[in-house]
Formats: sequence, C-alpha cells, structure tokens
Amino acid sequence: MKELKIALLISFMILIIAFIGIFFRKPVVIKEKVQQTPTENKIFEGHFLGLEEAKPIVLFEDYQCPYCRKFFTEVESKLYEEFIKVGKVKLIVKNFPILGPESYKAALAAECASEQGKFWEYRQMLYDNQFGQNLGVFSDKNLIKFAKSLNLNEELFSQCLLNEKYKNKIEEERNIGFSLKISGTPAFWINGKVYVGFLNYDKIKELITE
Repeated sequence: MKELKIALLISFMILIIAFIGIFFRKPVVIKEKVQQTPTENKIFEGHFLGLEEAKPIVLFEDYQCPYCRKFFTEVESKLYEEFIKVGKVKLIVKNFPILGPESYKAALAAECASEQGKFWEYRQMLYDNQFGQNLGVFSDKNLIKFAKSLNLNEELFSQCLLNEKYKNKIEEERNIGFSLKISGTPAFWINGKVYVGFLNYDKIKELITE
C-alpha cells in the first residue's frame, strides 16, 4: 500500500512538472524565408528592344562570349521579327562580363556609346569584331576606334571609357546575375526561370509561348 502511494505521488509530481514546462516554455518563432523577386533585383531595368509593356525576356551577355555572338547573329533577328516588333515580348540586355578584362572594357564602352544614343549600334560593332578572348581586340584604342566609326564624339566617349563611368552599373547587373545563380553566358530569364547556355530559336520560342 505504501509503495502504491509513493508511485501515485511520483506520477502526480511528473504531471505537475510537465504542465509547468508546457505553460512557461519559450515560444518557437518560425521565420519564413523571403525570396527576392526579380523586380526587387532590378532585373527589368536596362536597355531593351520592344514595347515597354511587353512580356520581358532578360539576356545576360558577355561581349567576348562566342555563344552570345551566336545568339546575336542566329536568333535575335528572328526573335525581333516574330515577337519583339509586333509587341509580344521585349528583350532586355544586361551586362555579365566574366571572361576577363576586355569583357569588362567592352561593357563599359557599350554603356558610354549609349550616352550618345548608339548603344545598339555599338553592341553590334562589338559582336561583329569579336575574335578570341583578351587578345587586344577590345583594347581602349580599338574601342575608341569603334566609336569613331559610328560618328560618336570621341572626346566624350574616351573620357567616359577611361574614367570607367559606368563601373557601378555593370557591377550591379553582374551581381543580379550572381543572385540568380547564373554562372555563364549567355543566360536568360524567361517566365520566372533561368536558363544558362545557348538557346536556339525553336527552343526560345517554345519557352516564350509555354
């Protein structure tokens, strides 16, 4: 009988301790991980072809990247004719120079050309003259020569290029790419998904319309 009373007393004490633990325990707060949206990353800002209100496709490019040139020469014009010109999509291009110092210099030069209203013409000039990587093709001297051939103001362009006026803009765009886990070029943001590597016209058309 004595053993029964002791067992009951012990059970009662355990219940009391458990109740106190539940009542006074510190609450656990579960924090939801908030993922940045593309808008917050400024992914939709920058140079674009098409209507401002059109569906966006974002291209991250490096002017020394051979597959970026392949996209430019083989796909972009078809994309323009079927989707961009008629207002279905707009193509936003962002700097993602990762192949060395001349990639960075070329990106700076394109931004400087933009100051004088010749971004797209200068971009084409870069791709038309792409030959290898960091071999001097995109030296300061040649980049200024390209600007002269497009009738840009040489003095203004040179100052912009040599002072690295758009360094922060290029770095910001590259960081956007890194935040999207982009590791190479070309890379595309389409319908909220990222695709790294060359996309032929049929593939990019399929992704746009899916």
